[in-house]
Amino acid sequence: TKAGAGTLVLGGNNLNSGLTHANDGTLVLNGSTSNGISVGVGGALINNGIVGGAVSVDGVLGGTGTINGNLNVNNGGFVDVTGGTMTVNGNIVNSGLFVLAGGGQIAGGGTFTNNNTLDLQTAGATPPNLVNNGTIIDASVVKTKSFTKSGQTVMLMIDSYTGHNY
Repeated sequence: TKAGAGTLVLGGNNLNSGLTHANDGTLVLNGSTSNGISVGVGGALINNGIVGGAVSVDGVLGGTGTINGNLNVNNGGFVDVTGGTMTVNGNIVNSGLFVLAGGGQIAGGGTFTNNNTLDLQTAGATPPNLVNNGTIIDASVVKTKSFTKSGQTVMLMIDSYTGHNY
């Protein structure tokens, strides 16, 4: 369990039993885990390695590593894939904010179910096997000026254009 402010970096093969919890601060995975990871509201996971199970996100997930399991982004959760490819060898359910930016993209064979907001403005590609039940922000429709996340609140500043409803 990662608790408290600050950053913890894990390298090598971490053979812990059960879930790894990132409750507060930042957990940077440069190696691998044998099981899944839970990211709490006050936590962040930067996955540059391989997660050996499912990932549940109530906080922040970034990086371009691999998840060998399902990825669940809960309401208030935020995923940022910028400038690379995140591989998810399972299904993705997004009930938060999922941003693919700077050519970022998703690889893997599962279904990507969007139940909230998927930002594809500068994505490398639309996620494979996409089922949309929410809102997709596309560069041809709207331009994001900025976005911030504080706790469970996400603020998205956009430029709107005549004739578009958001």
